[in-house]
Amino acid sequence: MAEQGFAKDLISAVTSVSIDDLPAVSRRTAALQELKAKPDFEPLAVAFKRVVNIIKQATQRGDLLQDGRRVTINPGLFQESCEQTLYDAFEKVKQDTAGDVAQQAFDRALLKVATLKGPIDGFFDGVMVLTDDQRLKQNRLALRRDCRAFRGVCGFFEDIDLRSGQPRIQPIQNRGTYHADVYQVG
Repeated sequence: MAEQGFAKDLISAVTSVSIDDLPAVSRRTAALQELKAKPDFEPLAVAFKRVVNIIKQATQRGDLLQDGRRVTINPGLFQESCEQTLYDAFEKVKQDTAGDVAQQAFDRALLKVATLKGPIDGFFDGVMVLTDDQRLKQNRLALRRDCRAFRGVCGFFEDIDLRSGQPRIQPIQNRGTYHADVYQVG
């Protein structure tokens, strides 16, 4: 894929999701490369990276489990309008991208995922997630966790190098199948 002109960090981001369908991998990489070239891609990628990092820390602390079960989003606990705004945007994008992903129209799906940037930023600016109210904290973390799933529509945004210059590349083992041409930005 690098021989086709795709950047290695994009290849890593896409193959971290799946390498089961090589033509789809190529289409996902092309769609992600097209989106990365847009001026508003970097803020979108940064927003998703923030979500991923927060959820990773919350998972390590056990904040997304209640009585050993996965916490689900409860819209009845929303206190701020930005929570409902993000939830509504999430549900709309989830519904709108399902057909695109099934048809492997990854470019269309990514453009719809990109519409989450504003609601994600509004959520970051509008609520304090790590509140003393455990139910409220878990609900807000669950909302972020579920939004994180969209990063896998085409590739994991956190694997994309946003710095100028060449990314640092390391071979990785890809979820059970080792492939020498699979790379991860390190």
